[in-house]
Amino acid sequence: MAVHPAGKQNADYFSAFDPNRAIGDYEFVVFDTELTGLSPRRDEIVSIGAVRIKELQIIVDDYFYSHSQTIKTTYTAGTFIHRITPDEARKAPTLDVVIPAFVEFCGAAALVGHFVNIDIPFLEKACRKIIGGIMKNPCLDSIRLAKVYDKGLKKKSPDKYKVIDSHKLRVLAEAYNLPLFQQHNALADALQTAYLFIFLVKSLGQEGLETFGDFYRAGRYRRWLV
Repeated sequence: MAVHPAGKQNADYFSAFDPNRAIGDYEFVVFDTELTGLSPRRDEIVSIGAVRIKELQIIVDDYFYSHSQTIKTTYTAGTFIHRITPDEARKAPTLDVVIPAFVEFCGAAALVGHFVNIDIPFLEKACRKIIGGIMKNPCLDSIRLAKVYDKGLKKKSPDKYKVIDSHKLRVLAEAYNLPLFQQHNALADALQTAYLFIFLVKSLGQEGLETFGDFYRAGRYRRWLV
C-alpha cells in the first residue's frame, strides 16, 4: 500500500534522530489508549489521549483526545473499565481518521507511555494498516523508569527504603505524592503519566542520567530503535 503523508512525514522526522542532547531539550508526547480488550488480534482501540511536554513542563492546552469507532457493537469486559459504551463508539470517528491525526499531533516528539507493551502493539497494527508503517518516534516507558528509580532507592538507602508493592500508575502516583486524576480515561491517564514521567526524569537526573540516550537505555520500549 502507498504510505500515507502522515507516515512519510513521521519517518522524515526521525531519519537522523540525535539521542545525545540533554533530556530537557526534547519534546515529548505522553499517551494512553483505552481498548475493548487486551488481544491486538481480536480487540480494538476505543480511545486515544495524549498531552505534550516541552522543557519538562506539561503544556496544558495542547492535548489530543478522541474516541474511535469499533467493529464490536456489544459490551466487552473493557467497557466496564473505560466506560465508553458501544453506542458512543459507533458515533466516533473511524481509526482511518483518528490515527493520522494522532501521528500528526505527535510530530517530531518522542513518546512516553506507562506499560506501553499493551498500547504499542495496537498502535502498530493500526498504523501499518492506515499509514503504511509504524511510527518511528522513540518511546520511553515510565514503568521501566520507575523500576530503575525504585531499585536505586533500595540500593542507596536499604534501611529507609519503602516497599512499593506495585508499579501500577495509580500506586506510583500516590507513592510519590503526585496529583491524582480519573483512572481508565485515556486523556486523564496520559496526564497522570506525564506527571510521573517528569518526577522520574528529575529524580533520575540526580542519579546521573542526563541525555535522552541515558533515559532510553533505562526505559525504552524494546521495539524502538534510536
